[in-house]
Amino acid sequence: MSPAGRPAFDPSSPRAHRGEPEAVRFVYFDLGNILVSFDRNRVCVAVADLFGVTTRRADEVLHRGGLQEDLEWGRIDEVEFSRRLHDRFLADGTRLLTDQTASRPDVPLAKIRQAISDMFAPIEAMSDVVRQVRRLGLPVGILSNTCQAHWDWVLAQQWDVLAEPFEVAVLSFQVKSMKPDATIYEYAERHAREIAGARPEQILFVDDRTENVEAARRRGWRSEVCRGTDQVIGAFQRHQLPIRNAEDRVGLAADNAPVIRSGTPDADFATERRAR
Repeated sequence: MSPAGRPAFDPSSPRAHRGEPEAVRFVYFDLGNILVSFDRNRVCVAVADLFGVTTRRADEVLHRGGLQEDLEWGRIDEVEFSRRLHDRFLADGTRLLTDQTASRPDVPLAKIRQAISDMFAPIEAMSDVVRQVRRLGLPVGILSNTCQAHWDWVLAQQWDVLAEPFEVAVLSFQVKSMKPDATIYEYAERHAREIAGARPEQILFVDDRTENVEAARRRGWRSEVCRGTDQVIGAFQRHQLPIRNAEDRVGLAADNAPVIRSGTPDADFATERRAR
């Protein structure tokens, strides 16, 4: 039996003979724009304030120039990231040396980590979705392009959406590979197999980026592009996972509530009301 309580895949099973896909045995969630939202502009403003540069220049160095990507790939560590930020802003003459910034040209690493990380917010509705998946007995994991600073920051917030135990977090900076590169999916597959005995076709993955989903599908995963909680729920339902939004579950509970009669035997005068 697998940790999820389901027997391992049996090629002689009727489902296999009919060519039907096996049931989902492991679910991976992307982090950004699936479990938490983020605003990259907040980072540009914060970094610009720290270094005394324009927000446009901060965006050019961090994002368009690929420095943040290098950090998330694990190609550089945070110390090197900080050094390159200082070097690029000072070397190209874009730094606006105000009285405040001129007196402290070196920005502490702790402040840089805060500036590049304070851009996330929880997607509260996803908390209930993750709980429902776990109640089905399915192990869950996170598969994310991220860096150490971002990961530490979101965990430190103790948001409900990340409170449920995740069996594994496959993070780009740790495995030195970013979606849609194949290596990060190989790590994720290995964990799903070890934890739940899951084959590629038994892994369900939701992500907000088309290229990441297509890469997963090429490996045989079930994967869907989702932008918003309703789309995540719809994706799960298409893969035979009975996940509902909170409003639907409240309505279903009301419909299934026992009927309480007024007590009079005369049906003409009987009143019915739903137990709440």
